[in-house]
Formats: sequence, C-alpha cells, structure tokens
Amino acid sequence: MPTRRTALLLAGLALWLLSGLARADAVVRDGIADLRHWDPLTQPILPLDGEWRLRWGTAGAEARPFVLPGTWNGRVLVDGEELPAFGHAWLSLTLRLPSERPPLALRFRDVKSAARFYLDGRLLASRGLPAASAAGEQPQLLPTLLSLPAEGTELELVVEISNHFHFEGGVDGRVLIGRQEVLAQRLAAREQANVAVLGATVALGLYLALLIRSRRQPYPALLFIAVLAISTLRLLMTSDLLANSGLSAATALRLEYLPLFLMPAFYAWLLRALFPDEVALGVCRLLSLGALAGSLAVVLLPVAEFTALRDPGAAMLVLALLYLFLRLALAVRARRRGAGTIAVGAVLLLLAVGNDALRYAHVFNSIDLASLGVLAFLFTHGLALGHRALDSLMENAALSERLAALNRDLESQVERRTRDLAERGEALRQARQAAEAEARQKSRFLATLGHELRTPLNGILGNLELLQRDLPAAAAGQRIERLREAGSSLLQVLEGVLEMAQAEAGRFSAPVRDFEPRQLLRGVTALLEPLARDQGLTIQATVDDTVPQRLSGPAGVLRQILVNLLSNAIKFTEQGGVRIALYPEGAQGYCLEVSDSGRGMSAAERDRVFEEFYRAPQANGPGAGVGLFIVARLAAAIGARIELDTAPGRGSRFRVHCRLQGAQAPASLPAPNRAGPWRLLLVEDVAANREMARELLSLEGHQVDAVADGESAVAAVAGTRYDAVLMDLRLEGMDGCEATRRIRALADTAAANTPVVALTADAVRLDRAFCRRHGLDAVVGKPLELSALYAALATLCEVEPPPSVAPVDGGRLEELAAELGPARVATLLGELDETCADQQRRLGELGAQGDGAELAAIAHRLSGAAANFGFTELAAAARRLRTAMLAERPQAVAELQATLDVTRVRLETWRRRYAGPGAGLEQEQGKT
Repeated sequence: MPTRRTALLLAGLALWLLSGLARADAVVRDGIADLRHWDPLTQPILPLDGEWRLRWGTAGAEARPFVLPGTWNGRVLVDGEELPAFGHAWLSLTLRLPSERPPLALRFRDVKSAARFYLDGRLLASRGLPAASAAGEQPQLLPTLLSLPAEGTELELVVEISNHFHFEGGVDGRVLIGRQEVLAQRLAAREQANVAVLGATVALGLYLALLIRSRRQPYPALLFIAVLAISTLRLLMTSDLLANSGLSAATALRLEYLPLFLMPAFYAWLLRALFPDEVALGVCRLLSLGALAGSLAVVLLPVAEFTALRDPGAAMLVLALLYLFLRLALAVRARRRGAGTIAVGAVLLLLAVGNDALRYAHVFNSIDLASLGVLAFLFTHGLALGHRALDSLMENAALSERLAALNRDLESQVERRTRDLAERGEALRQARQAAEAEARQKSRFLATLGHELRTPLNGILGNLELLQRDLPAAAAGQRIERLREAGSSLLQVLEGVLEMAQAEAGRFSAPVRDFEPRQLLRGVTALLEPLARDQGLTIQATVDDTVPQRLSGPAGVLRQILVNLLSNAIKFTEQGGVRIALYPEGAQGYCLEVSDSGRGMSAAERDRVFEEFYRAPQANGPGAGVGLFIVARLAAAIGARIELDTAPGRGSRFRVHCRLQGAQAPASLPAPNRAGPWRLLLVEDVAANREMARELLSLEGHQVDAVADGESAVAAVAGTRYDAVLMDLRLEGMDGCEATRRIRALADTAAANTPVVALTADAVRLDRAFCRRHGLDAVVGKPLELSALYAALATLCEVEPPPSVAPVDGGRLEELAAELGPARVATLLGELDETCADQQRRLGELGAQGDGAELAAIAHRLSGAAANFGFTELAAAARRLRTAMLAERPQAVAELQATLDVTRVRLETWRRRYAGPGAGLEQEQGKT
C-alpha cells in the first residue's frame, strides 16, 4: 500500500509538470503587444512572448523579427541570416496599454550579458554596461523590475543588449508584465521560500552534525552534508539572495555551474552508502570521473567555454538521476529501510532539477520549482536518516536490555557453577590425588621394568664377553660376538621403549653426550650387516669429509632411529642395497639419510607410513608396524624433522634433519685395557652381576673388592684406600645414594673424597644432574660397558697415559709368572700363539672385503687376548681394525697381518724363556 500511494502521488506531480509543456498564445506580434483589452485586475501577470523587433550591430540597422524568450548562438533568423554568439543588439517592443489601469511593471530575467532599458527614449535602468566589444562590456546577470508610467496608452520599449562573455546572448527567461504589487509580492514570496529552504538547510546541517558526533550513521550523514551543500549552493546562485553580494559575473556563473556536475556523483555515493546492494560501485566511480572533469572545466576554462557545457551537463544530471531513481525503485521493492521515503524526495528533486534544466534548454516554460524540490529532498532524506538513527538507538536499547538480561543470567549461572564447583572440589581433589598416585605408580613401574630387564641383560652380555675370552675358536667366537651384538640391540630396544613411555608421560629428555659420528654409523652397519647379507644385500655407510670427528647430541636416540630405518629398508628391499649417509646442512644442521633400492611406496602408503601399527599391504614378514611410528615420535622428541621421498619402483629415501654441535676431542687417555691398574670397590647386590663384573675387571688387571650392600660399602671405604667406588644405586636396605652420602660424611677427608661411579639399570634415574645432587661423580649404565667405565675412571682417577708404549709389556708377563708360575705362563703363551695363527689364517680367508661382523669379531678376540698378556702392539692393531670404516679396512687388515707375523715371533721367544729351568726375564726386559 505505501508503494502504491507513492506511485500515484508521483504520477500526479508528473502530469502537473507536463501541463506546462503547452505554451500560452503569443501576446507579441510584429513587435507590438496590444494589451488594450487586458484586465490587470483579473489577470495580474502576462508574459510578453512573441515576435519582438531586433536590430543587429547598430541602433539604426534594419529591424527583423526575433522571438522571445530567445538567445543567439548561431541562430537562424527568418531571412536566413545566422546570428553569432558575441555581438551588440537592440530589442524593441511597442506596448499598447489600457487607459484605465493600476500601476504596472516589467520583469526581465536572464538577460545576457549586459543591458540598458529605455522607455520612449528615456533610460529606465542598466544591468552592467553593454558595448560593441568585449573590452567595453561590463557583464551583470541580475533580474530587473521596471516600473511603467501611469500615463499614456502606447509606449516604446527598447532594450540594448551586448554579449561578449557568455557562450550565448539574448533573453533566456520570460519577460513579464503585470501589476507592480503582484510582481513584487511574487518576487518577495520566492525569496522568502528560498530563505526558508536555507533555514531548513542550516537546521538539517546541525541535525546531521549531531548524528555524526553521536556516531549514528556517520558516513551517510557526511555524504548527505555534501549533497546538502551542493544543493544550497545551486539554490543561492539561481535566486536573488546574492544580488547585492558584489560577486563578479564570472564568479557567480562558476558557482552556479559547479553543482550541475557535482550533484550526480555525491548523490550516487550517498545512495550506495545507504543501499550498497542496489547501487553499483562502477557507476559511482564513473560519475565521480565526470564530476571531476566538469568541475575542472568550470574552474579553469573561460566563461564562454565552460558555459557551453551547460546542456551536456544538464543531460548527464538528468540521466544520472533517472538511473538512481531506478535503483531506488529496486531498493523500495526489496523493502530496504528508509528506501520509500528517500525515493519520494529523490523523485521530487528529480522533477525540480529536471524542470530547471529543461527551462534553461527552452524545452518548455514552467514555474521555478528549484526551492520546493530542494526542500522536499532535504526533508525526506533527513527523515530517512533520522529513522535510521532512531532505529539504531532502539536497537542499541534492545541490545542493552539483552546484555543486561545476559549479565543477570550469567551471574545466576556463575552462582550455580560456583556452587557446583564447591560441591565438586572434593571430587576433583580426590581425582587429582588418584591421578598423581597413578603417575607415581607408572614411574615406579617404568623404573622397575628397566631395572628388572637390564639386570639379566647385564649378566647375559657380561658372561658372553667372558665366554668369548675362554673360547678362542673362530666359529664359536663369531657366534658369541653375534649373540653379544644381538643382546646390545635388545638393550637399545628396551631403552627405546622406556624413552617412548617417558615421552608419552611428558618427561622424556634425550641425554646429550659427545660421540663419534663415524663410529655411530659403523656400529649400526655392523649390527644389521648379517641380516642384509642373508638377503643378498649390501650396506654402504658414508660420512661427509666436512663432518667433525666428534659431535654433541642425543646419540642414543639417533642410533635407535637409524637402526629402525635401516632394518625397515632391509626388510622391504629384495635386491641391490641400502645406503646410510651423514652430511652437514647449514650451521649446526645435519642430515642422516637412509635410502634403499626397494619397491618404494604409493602416495597412500606414504601418508600413513608413520602411523601406529600400520603395515604395508605387501608386508608378509614379521613385525607389528610400530618401527617407523617410534622413529617419528623419537624424532619429534629431539626436535628433528623427518622427510620421506618415495615412489613405486624407485625405492625410498628417509632424511632425518637434526641439529648437532661440534665437540672437542677428549684428552688422550690410556688404552682401556691398560688403564690403572686401579684398586676398586664394587658394590652390587645381585651375585651373578657382582661376580661377572669382578671377573671382567680382574682380567683387565685391576684389584677388585666386592660387597653386596650399602653398609658394607661405607665400612670398606672407611677402612681401605680405593681409587674409585663402583656403586649400584638400587640396593637392598641402604640404597646407593644414601651410601654415597655417608661416604661423603666420613671424618677421613681422603676417604670421603673417593670418586664414586654410579652403576644402575634404572633408566628413569639415569640422570647426571640427579647423581650430582647426591654426591655421585659419574654415571655408567648397565649392562656394563668397559669403554664407558674406563673413560669415567681415567678422568676421575687422573691417570695419565705413558709417554710411549713398548710392543710387549714385560712387567705384565712378570706379574702373571709370579701369580701362575712360569710353566703355566709358557703354556698359555703357546695357546695364545695358536689363537693368533688361527685368526691370521681366518683373516687371509676373509680378505679386506670380508664380512664386517666377522672381521670385527676377529679383531675383538685378538685385542682382548693380546692385552691380557701385555702384547700392546698387537692389541692396538686389532682395535684399529675393529673400529675401521669400510674404506679403511684394507689398510687395517694388512697392518694387523704384519703385526701378527712379528708378534708370533715374540711369542715363541717369550714362551721358550718361561719354559726353561729357572727362566727369568730380568735380563731381557730392556731388549724387547
């Protein structure tokens, strides 16, 4: 219904406006206005339209007919002559008036550009100064009201006009004759309407300023103020309010023309701000470009040039307003807020401005609707913005009420939840205690599991090493070496499981230590080389030459990652080989790479390969599908990144990117089997482990006392001087930490400062910071590794290596002869010679490219046996072979073969001397 009423109203206004299209009958014919029968009382105003007389150039020129209102700018007269825009002319008219008449007056408007008015040869008024040239002309574009004399019935009116200023000259508006009081009243009423509109403009401007200050619709309000200013400027320049302002004609025309170009653009942006879905952004930008171009032309061009843009500008204005009216109609149809009210004002303004533009273009004559249109426009738009602001205030009030209700509801919920929390507090406290107890129980379980599994492994690995010493045969030695390596691998798996459990509990911290990267790769390769050989595969290990000899980082975790990756590569490779490499990546960055020539993986497999319990569809062998999952978790725990490059038929390449730091090479230490000899106290509660460790250390030449509990350890240290105490931490009764504290509290300073090395199978408590807090000097894990123990003891006992080492340690042989007897030593030396011969023959069979594990087993047996009897040169050559990488093996094997040849000669010499009666070595010790 509102839309229908609006349409009917607009249709009525349009019909009323179109009624002005019909021109009234012409009053003036042949330069004579015969008004003798005109009654000014019943028809107070009469337009003097029709054929006036025109003299062009001079006052004495021939008169020609000229229709007013009318202008000249290339206009063709009746006789075919064309009048230019610039020139000097005289318009004349004979007025025949009624004898009985009230006071009359003439109204001239839009005379271009200067004029003088004569009545019966007498000058009545001037508007500027007309002249025959631009230099003498003084333009003045103001309306003129001429009073007519009361006497006489026939008057001769002459208007002298010149134009060298505007793009067209003449009289652009109707010349009116009428009762003087009515013309004056109408003029006053028009100016009063203009003043009222200006007052409403000021009031609306204040209202908009309040809207902006209150931040209600600020952007539309700013645009509306701009539209308001443009409309007001147009109203002022087309009214008589500034008639006496002193503005020049050029300035007045520029100010009058600017709104013609600015109005479409600003009004389009206003409607877009209000109805963004209906008004296109591109149209607003196009109108802005037109407004900019037109405004620059008005400001910069001469008057005669920019006034020629009047008709194109009016057309642009009308078309823009028609487009915006159509978009407003869509907004009304879409029921946008305030669209109907704004549409009414827009249509009224469109009609008023269109009427103004068409009047200027002489399409038809009508009354001036500019002030009424502007007033309706301002009122409707201000009303719409006010409604929007009011709606916004009401929405804010509603939101405030809702917020208050939400606050009240929130307060009630807080109260209820506070009560609930108070009621649940005890339950939460109990749950927390239960969780903490469960965590402690899990920690105890992990510690117990580690201890219980490490303890038998300690005995297994230690006794395997003793058995290897007692069985020098090659085949048995190789099997024992493999058993020992398998046990070490099982120990690594155990440590990995415990570390994963710690990571799940959030307590995992990979121990950082110095290690030799080449030795790390050699160990991993030697461990899995038998598995690869059984499948007909080769393993190649390379370390880039730029990698330092020693690095610092989580070596144990890296070893487990490499073992899992390498075993996985071997499992899924049918032919070819596996490559393991280490190379640097930037500052402190390193990449461990494991690649194979296997079948590769599809994209789907690659996406799931690190998932827990995932097994490839083609995997037929044993396995639980957790190897790569453990790799991913361990890598994440140490801050490493895993990258997988694979494709079906191309094999797989795993890259582990990690950060490691270079480490200084350790100070030169004595060979592990010759450090000391030391006097040691072994504290171990498990009898098998105690006897195994004691025998191992005794065979290395150390004097070892052993006790089973902490109390005995404290008593032994108090009564005997020891080089170091090897302390198991988990003891019955007094544990290792308490025993260490009591040792540190002994009155004897030397005894109290005895170095204490922790021996523990407790993976959870194997923490150096923990041991330092309890007075322990070093930590060695179980199963016992002699190299780690000797490294710790050599540092703590401050044993310096001898400046040089003889090929044979005669002192060691003399000690053995004193303990076992010369005959027994001679027999043992004969057995050692047989062992050397057997291992030398085996070396010749294998060659430099033989199986790495077998070569390492031979080197291990030779180094241990030679060291026991003091043959240091042979022991050193065997150790070098054992630690040699693939590329270094040929030289190490050749060196060991040569050393065996020399050593066997020395063995025979020493055996014969001990076998003879009264044999002694004193006279020969300096010769060897």
